[in-house]
Amino acid sequence: MSTSIMEKKVLNIVQAARVMFGRHGFTKTTMSDIANQAGVTRQTVYNAFGSKDDILRVVIREIGKQTLEQLKTEWAEHGTIEQKLAAFQRIGPLSWFTEVRNAPDWADILEGLNMSAASELAEIEKEWIALLNGMLNKELQTDAGGPAAVQDVSEFFYTASKNAKYGVDDPEDMKKRLATILEATMALLKSRGYQQA
Repeated sequence: MSTSIMEKKVLNIVQAARVMFGRHGFTKTTMSDIANQAGVTRQTVYNAFGSKDDILRVVIREIGKQTLEQLKTEWAEHGTIEQKLAAFQRIGPLSWFTEVRNAPDWADILEGLNMSAASELAEIEKEWIALLNGMLNKELQTDAGGPAAVQDVSEFFYTASKNAKYGVDDPEDMKKRLATILEATMALLKSRGYQQA
């Protein structure tokens, strides 16, 4: 089998796994379920991936890559820091919250993520924070005109936005909480004397 055909099958398997994990949860989804959804044999799935955990890790990496690219595209279209931070919240935490909450076995999905893909999640988190930090460093300057040192603000904004989901059951409540975090972050930047360059 040629490399490009196998790559297409692997991508198809990853997409099918994402659908099945969303539909049935991580624990209840079988390799056969993934194979059927992908339209391939179970052996093809096993040839591409050693285990369901391996598939989940690739699914997480793909979601991370897609959302990072989507955010970069959105940032190119928005001018203000506030718009860019709001885009991060919409594309990242709000979309993740909605996707997980729309899954019937969302608690199982979260458990699967934390058990099987913890290192992937940690790596994606580093990439998100670095992207936020890079954007803020590029866009901000101090009142004196120097560069802003905002690593702690990037980490605060990311962590607060990601964790806004706790104790929230409704996307509208999540939006309100994220808006408060955005407002607090903008006030923090202003209180430190940072302004858009």
